[in-house]
Amino acid sequence: QTPVISENDNAIVMQYQGKPYIRLNGGDWVPYPQ
Repeated sequence: QTPVISENDNAIVMQYQGKPYIRLNGGDWVPYPQ
């Protein structure tokens, strides 16, 4: 299971191993800019 923190029309942000990751427009997961 993946705990989703926030989700809107284009982006999903979640915590993974203590770091935030963002997924834009159904694309790849990338580290969230700090």
